[in-house]
Amino acid sequence: MRVFDQGSLGSSVAHGFTSEQMRCEMDRVLLYNRQLKEKSQMLETMQVLKNFDADSIGLDELVALAAAAPTLQKTYEENALPVPDWLKESTRLVKRELKDRKRDFQARELKLLQAKIESKKTEGLSLADLEKRAAELQTALDVDA
Repeated sequence: MRVFDQGSLGSSVAHGFTSEQMRCEMDRVLLYNRQLKEKSQMLETMQVLKNFDADSIGLDELVALAAAAPTLQKTYEENALPVPDWLKESTRLVKRELKDRKRDFQARELKLLQAKIESKKTEGLSLADLEKRAAELQTALDVDA
């Protein structure tokens, strides 16, 4: 495959390449670069899984790992290759951490909702007390009139 950088594009036209050939070549180069980037990202994901540390990872990264780990396992299995122990263990740890964080999130949300409910109850009691006091005053005013 012939690869061109931006500096050589002008000279390539002078060497007899048509604009269609140049577009095709640029498309191939872009595809190759995209494939390299995807490979690099997958290798990085594998490294993070190999060295999984729940305390040093954010929720978004954890969700991405939870999606990637089973895909890697499935790829090993589909190719009749043994799934590495580190991948099995990392997959288990990622799932557990995601479950724990989900439970923590739900517990925080429940506490907030319970506080709102208590606040509404308090407002409701205050409203009832105010209505009772207003009725008492109304009765007193009616008696005095």
